[in-house]
Amino acid sequence: MTVFRTEIGDVVRSTSPLLISLLAIEGLTLDDAMALMKPGRFWPHEPQLWNRPRKPALHTHVPKYDPVGLQPMKICKHPLHSHRFDRPDGDYLDINIVDHSLELCARVKPVFLQTRFGVLRIELDDVIPDTVLTGSIGRTIDEIVDHEAWRGRGWRIIATEDGYPPLQGQALVVAMGSVPYRVIWPEQDQQ
Repeated sequence: MTVFRTEIGDVVRSTSPLLISLLAIEGLTLDDAMALMKPGRFWPHEPQLWNRPRKPALHTHVPKYDPVGLQPMKICKHPLHSHRFDRPDGDYLDINIVDHSLELCARVKPVFLQTRFGVLRIELDDVIPDTVLTGSIGRTIDEIVDHEAWRGRGWRIIATEDGYPPLQGQALVVAMGSVPYRVIWPEQDQQ
């Protein structure tokens, strides 16, 4: 476990501010949540710290998602390390280590949330008229979808997308930024 925690401490440098907010609603800190993180199924055969660059998988490349760094349904790819918090109401929060950042995939009814490197993608369950969807660009997310995790944050919608697969609810793409974070393990866990 010491080697695993050393690797995580060396790799993780930032986190999603939404992850911090959602954990706080559950009464947890980011450090509390990280203490629950366990090595992934293929670790240590596929460590986060590679000696050579990995080639991107061509079958999952969707060019239209490059500007926001997201891919539909694939952005919640199975990371090397993650931890899931299940809620009694069926909602959940997955903490994922993606490259150097702690990111999230979550179901918070009535939306599905995914973050990647400062961008939030909110997939809506319901279809919204195109005029309303287009009119949401430039507005803050709490004006369109209310939730205590982003209320009053000023995070702006920068784009909208069709749902994936087609005929599912659309998605709002929100710029929220990242915050610095380094994992600091308690002394007794390092020994």
